[in-house]
Amino acid sequence: MEKLFVIKIGGSFFRDDKIDILKKLTEIIKANTEIKFLIVCGGGVAADLVRNFDQRENLTDHAAHFAAITAMDLNTFLLSTYFKDKSYLDAELKLKSRINLFLAQDYYRKIDPLPHSWKVSSDSIALELADRFKADKLILLKQRYCKSSKKRDENTAKRKIKADNLAADGLIDQYFPTLYKKQKTKITALIINGNQPDYLRKYFLREKSVIDIIS
Repeated sequence: MEKLFVIKIGGSFFRDDKIDILKKLTEIIKANTEIKFLIVCGGGVAADLVRNFDQRENLTDHAAHFAAITAMDLNTFLLSTYFKDKSYLDAELKLKSRINLFLAQDYYRKIDPLPHSWKVSSDSIALELADRFKADKLILLKQRYCKSSKKRDENTAKRKIKADNLAADGLIDQYFPTLYKKQKTKITALIINGNQPDYLRKYFLREKSVIDIIS
């Protein structure tokens, strides 16, 4: 049976100084032809714009939520240019291709399974999708690893870190630990530093890599 991986690409990878890295990450994903992917994009700069406006103008939870969701879709369509053969996952819940890009706006207009709060980010959104589709793995591509963890060999490290500790460190959103404990399927969720694309490549090749497994 074909494995399904949900990959969340942090919105910060859509900055000008990270585009080359983003391209390398997409090439690594495309190279793994035996895996089906559902890709979730973070909101990045566009979501920060919403957050700043909310802090200044005190938006309703509904307005802030859907404005931030729209920011995710913006990056999804930017990412789509790197995938020739892909489909979009919307409220129909059909994974039509090997590469599937998540359209948050349509999904949340009709299904809307999570609280409307800044405690919920694309991390929890990716987890909810992984649980819904009974994915084999959830990979969160981040800019760094957990600051509070012990120093380790950066070439071979593999650690288990509690979701609560990752949330306290600011590496994942505040709602993720709650959702992680409530998930119906026992998904293997992990964090990989996307600034080092080779870590993702080695992980797919089952070579020693640098990963943090969420426990």
